[in-house]
Amino acid sequence: MMKIFSSLSIKLISAFVIFVLIPIYLALLLLYQQYSNTLESKVQDYSNKSFEQMYQLVGSRLLDLVRVSNGIILNPATKQILERGSGESNWQYQLDMDTLDRTFDEAQNTGRVSSIYFTLVTRDGRVFGNWSSLPGKGQTASEWYANAVKHSPFPVWMPLQDNFLRNSSTKSPMVSMAQAIEGNSGVLRTSIEQSQIDKWLSEIKNSWTTLIYNEQGELIYGHDEELPDELKRDLESNYISWNSVDIHQFNRSGFRVISQGLPLKGWTVVQLLDEAELYKDIRFLMKSFTLFSLISLLVFIGVTALVTSRITRPLKKLRWAMKRVGEGDWDAEVAITTKDEVSHIALHFNRMVRQIGDLFGQLREEERKKSEIYYESLLAQVNPHFLFNTLSSIKWTASISKAHHVADLISSLGKILEMSTSRVEDRISLRQEIDYVQHYMKLQYARFGERVSLSILVPDELQQAMIPKFVLQPLVENAILHGFEQHEIRGEIRIEAEAHDGRLILFVLDNGKGFGEEKLRQLFAKKPAGDTPEHRQISGIGLRNVQERIRMLYGPQYGMMFASEEGISTVVRIVLPLVMGKEEHLYVQSAYRG
Repeated sequence: MMKIFSSLSIKLISAFVIFVLIPIYLALLLLYQQYSNTLESKVQDYSNKSFEQMYQLVGSRLLDLVRVSNGIILNPATKQILERGSGESNWQYQLDMDTLDRTFDEAQNTGRVSSIYFTLVTRDGRVFGNWSSLPGKGQTASEWYANAVKHSPFPVWMPLQDNFLRNSSTKSPMVSMAQAIEGNSGVLRTSIEQSQIDKWLSEIKNSWTTLIYNEQGELIYGHDEELPDELKRDLESNYISWNSVDIHQFNRSGFRVISQGLPLKGWTVVQLLDEAELYKDIRFLMKSFTLFSLISLLVFIGVTALVTSRITRPLKKLRWAMKRVGEGDWDAEVAITTKDEVSHIALHFNRMVRQIGDLFGQLREEERKKSEIYYESLLAQVNPHFLFNTLSSIKWTASISKAHHVADLISSLGKILEMSTSRVEDRISLRQEIDYVQHYMKLQYARFGERVSLSILVPDELQQAMIPKFVLQPLVENAILHGFEQHEIRGEIRIEAEAHDGRLILFVLDNGKGFGEEKLRQLFAKKPAGDTPEHRQISGIGLRNVQERIRMLYGPQYGMMFASEEGISTVVRIVLPLVMGKEEHLYVQSAYRG
């Protein structure tokens, strides 16, 4: 019995039931809530977008209506007619009517709203308009006239009214706005048919029901005939609480309700969507997903037993290959005969074994290079005690002879040889490397005079950064040999340093003759041929040596990069890790006493 349960296939099936099947069924219980939250977020985004579209389309055009109304009110012809008074003749009244007709037509052509109907009522009771059946006198005593005068100079949106156009084919209710004229000399009522706003909203192509209320909570646009009475009462009772600039979202009587007030425009917009329509797709998706999950689970359980038997065979081969690798056989590989997950493991295993084998090969090659470099350095060594004692004797002889300039040159040469022959430290501070470069330049000043100059721009905080020996001096020497020696210009060399993202970046810049790609390859050659300037370098260290030492110490992501323009300049950029050290003397025992 225990042997059966130790089988890999049984373990896989058991693990699947415990860790996959049961959690899936538990997850299904929470799925509805999860989808509800997701839907809520989507509805929020959808409603905000719909709201924005509605305001951009309908809101902007209703504001056009306000601008058209203001245009008529501010028209000089309108003011002149209002100032004339009621003592005019019928002939004058007809002239005024013609004048206002032209004014109404001109104003209507300036906006994006068509079929606007104007009614101008003067303070003395005269009525003008661009529609045939004008109301009679006595409009100054009407509620809408008094309300417009009360809120002057702001426009007042009136509740929906019956269509007053005899020739209208739709008989759609009228959406109207009334605005008092300056000095309360009259009121202009501007109206459009509700069907025109319906046409605007149809361009948005959504299933929302849109209602617009005025500041008194009266419906100025919308079709609320089919809404439940309970929802209508709820909207009326809650109107004051959501009549603000904030967006409100809530559920009422099976509808999703979204509202926002715009007090400056005198509107509050309410949008409604039937929740049954809103949740229809998600409920269908829930049922489909549940059915699909149950079928998938049953099929997967049946297939699991078959799959596990195919898994065990390549796993045994993989175990055998791992054992060979553990014994040091880097040629061991797993034969890949399938395209399943185990084959991917075997593929990556083979790749890993090859990479480890290559890494061991690289390590052996690096050790060989280190031995070769060390051997070459041994060949280049000279007995330091003999050189230093000889130089010390020459320096004192020069000093006694009062040849102080020669004594300084010998002292600098001694410092250079002292550092060149020392094997105590592989890394020194940037300050020490700069001192070495300055001693080297003293020798070059004696040779070239004012033809060459060196400037160093290194922040104090980077002076203690640790770098490999002989990084800057070979580059300065290379600039002189290849840039200035056979180039009749005043040579300028500049050393700069900066730190960035944990890296120390050094720059060596010169205004020499520069070089092309072929010359750069020669400079990086392992053994330059012929009597080239490389054979005359005081350190015997070429650019290739500097590059290899940097990458051997820190890795291939560090090293030197060249930018050169022939006849103009050369810039060398050296990237090293930023490692700060303490100021210590470089040499444990100095043989030179200069």
